[in-house]
Amino acid sequence: ESPWGEIERQYITFAQPPGYINTEDCSRKRLEPWRFSGYTRDHFRQLTETATSDTSLRARLMSMVQCDSLGCTLMPTLELHDALDTHAHAVLFDTLAAWPENTYQVYAWRRHRRHGPWHEMPGLSDRARRLFAQGTWLRGEEYRFADVPWLCARLETEAERLRALEAIKTRYGVTARVKVNATTPLEPLIAWWARGTSVAHVRALFQAAAQVPGGGTVPVAELLPSTPRRRMGSFPAREEPLYDCFWTALHFFGESPTAHLPELSGFRAALQHEYESVPFSQLRFGDLIVFSGTDGTIAHVVNHVAGDLVFTKNGGQPHRPWVLSTLEEVRALYPFASELHAWRLRATPAS
Repeated sequence: ESPWGEIERQYITFAQPPGYINTEDCSRKRLEPWRFSGYTRDHFRQLTETATSDTSLRARLMSMVQCDSLGCTLMPTLELHDALDTHAHAVLFDTLAAWPENTYQVYAWRRHRRHGPWHEMPGLSDRARRLFAQGTWLRGEEYRFADVPWLCARLETEAERLRALEAIKTRYGVTARVKVNATTPLEPLIAWWARGTSVAHVRALFQAAAQVPGGGTVPVAELLPSTPRRRMGSFPAREEPLYDCFWTALHFFGESPTAHLPELSGFRAALQHEYESVPFSQLRFGDLIVFSGTDGTIAHVVNHVAGDLVFTKNGGQPHRPWVLSTLEEVRALYPFASELHAWRLRATPAS
């Protein structure tokens, strides 16, 4: 059996707190060129044939694209976006996502099928529902949407835009519980979960759950050290510092974390002085999982919790909460961070 025990989970959503989203996001969004590096006009023509059977739309795309020795570029218009259906979005935007310079497509908004599509969310205007349905495509088990500038431009009222932004900026996470019963060996569980917190606290939680007729559960949130336990599932207050993944990862075991933001340079220094590299196969509770590109550029960091569960803060803005998530879902947010490395705090956390 796994040292962390049997875990049951539920996937949950986190609505933005009132006042955290405003329509200034719309005014900052502009259409950006579509860049097809290494493409020729023939490559692009073949892509249009896959994207649509509408010959007039193909002709429009071909008339708008500019190609040279480096590739092809197309500056879209709102009217072009109006003409793209779901299939065209899937073909064109999944292709564009292969190149980092296509920011909107690389970092398309994602929503797992288990939560349903955006256009079915409550509170949206009929117009917003139509736009979401038209601009959303399915890739694997995820709905994707990358047309926020077009969405903002085509919605007519501030209230419509605000609700649409709130919908697309819904956040996602996991709530998890460790299952035990009267026959469950508790000492291995205590050894795993008590790292960085009170052994007596963890033992009491598991003993109480094991005595429940038929078995009981212990919330993973209650097994975390004090800082992530207080923060999990919450959004930073807007007046707080811009807490990010680096601050979060370094303060997983901290009883009294500072408001000092280490930023990337400080995080790198902490890795070198306070942590040691460990094999990924030997991850323990609280260890860091660092996401980086093939060139060594660090993109993100999370704390390992158990199995595929991690504790994460995906970005430094207030509208991003601290959540328990799966490693797979976090990796999907950083598509060019293909390298994962494990690091462990050299000093044993207080227990």
